[in-house]
Formats: sequence, C-alpha cells, structure tokens
Amino acid sequence: MNSELALLRDQFPDYDLTVEVGRGRFRYISRSWHFGQKPHTVVTSEPDELRNVLQRVRAAESASDVARCLARVRQEGLDVAEELRRPLVSDARKRRIRVALGRASAGMA
Repeated sequence: MNSELALLRDQFPDYDLTVEVGRGRFRYISRSWHFGQKPHTVVTSEPDELRNVLQRVRAAESASDVARCLARVRQEGLDVAEELRRPLVSDARKRRIRVALGRASAGMA
C-alpha cells in the first residue's frame, strides 16, 4: 500500500494523496492543491480507479491548456517558448503543455 501511494504521489504531484483506514477498508483520497480544479476530491477503495480518474483529468487539462496556449499564440503572435516561460504557469502544467504540443506536432507530421 505504501509503495502504491508513493507511486501515485510521484505521478500526480498536483494532488494531496492519502490513505485512510475505516471499517476494515482502505480509502484512497486525492485532494487537488489548486482551487477550482474539478474534481477537487476523489475517494475510492481502488488505487487503479484513482489513477484512471486522475489521468482523465490530466488529459482534459492538457487539451484545454494546449487549446488556450495555441489560441494565444495565434491571436497575439506569441512564441510557444515564451508562453511556457510565463511565471503563473505551474511546472506540472508546463510539462503537460509540452507533452501535448509534442503530440499535436507528431499528429500534424
């Protein structure tokens, strides 16, 4: 259980991940570090289910981030590298933007 939790924490640094024991069961709980992120809290007894939910959230955020980034680049004639240097963009979000942009470029080739 501890190794599974450590692995989840490494994969999803934008969440506070804990395990609670109640009534003889383990509950994996994730709480977002970011206000307004949805879902903010996920509770499940299965670590794989938690991983699947958080991966879907990450994929949706990546798509949204890329769309916003590309829209700004087109609208304002910005450089993608400059957009990634913006101070208000978290490191985790920057990684997701880079990965998504890489996928988008590979799909265009």
